[in-house]
Amino acid sequence: MQSQIRSIISSESPNIAGALDDVEATNKVNQFLNARIQQVNVIDLEGWRLLVGVTIRNTNAIGIFKRARRFPSDKEFELSISIPVPGVDDAQYGLPGNALCGKGLFSPVNDAKFHVISPQYSKYQGLQEYVVGSAERAIDMAFELGFSCNGKVIRYVA
Repeated sequence: MQSQIRSIISSESPNIAGALDDVEATNKVNQFLNARIQQVNVIDLEGWRLLVGVTIRNTNAIGIFKRARRFPSDKEFELSISIPVPGVDDAQYGLPGNALCGKGLFSPVNDAKFHVISPQYSKYQGLQEYVVGSAERAIDMAFELGFSCNGKVIRYVA
């Protein structure tokens, strides 16, 4: 049986495949979600599932999309989170050529559509830890602020 809340991590950023184990990162974020699920009013999902889609991309901040997408055929909502890739100027574990104006399509986080969090590159020792920690921060913020699914606000309740 699928969990009612789960995550998946993907990347739009070049050069990250060799530097990040996205399966392990996804597993860690799913463990985080499973530990937090008791604090979320999942009953208000009314049988629907929630997918937290974390995308690593060439952007300027961590962004949490303010609106969840709805997929009626799968009875699933998707909450989208964007995480920027640090360049070598941002962190010791940053990737060469992945500074904000580096490789890949640059897509700045727009605060009209996203809740914005500044990256804390210096808080982490490596890329894996940074991606997982940033995803966890974004998930906490999303559930603290709440977001609408079928007219119900999904959030932390305890």
